[in-house]
Amino acid sequence: MARRGWARTLVLAGPEDFRSFRVVVPKAVTPSVVSAALDVIGRSDDGGHVFVGPRWILEQVAALAAEIGWRQRFDGMLSYAASQGWTDPDGRVRAHVEYVVADQQPS
Repeated sequence: MARRGWARTLVLAGPEDFRSFRVVVPKAVTPSVVSAALDVIGRSDDGGHVFVGPRWILEQVAALAAEIGWRQRFDGMLSYAASQGWTDPDGRVRAHVEYVVADQQPS
């Protein structure tokens, strides 16, 4: 139950930026809370990265995902990430975890 609640607090920022993929976390949030939230949408590699499933990304941007141009760019990003070894065996995409002071979070 708690994990589902935490997952609802995660949002995808910058859905039209295909050059950078990161998870922004307030510094005040503990690693165990981050891990619980990410367990619902992906997994952590314990090295400053998380792997996020494309399905979750698409659910967050349903309106954009319906646009042909956006979906082509998204699929291109997934292909590029796979070619660079930035995906896991389940097709999840690696994202950097960036810890920021609360007032520095992107909108």
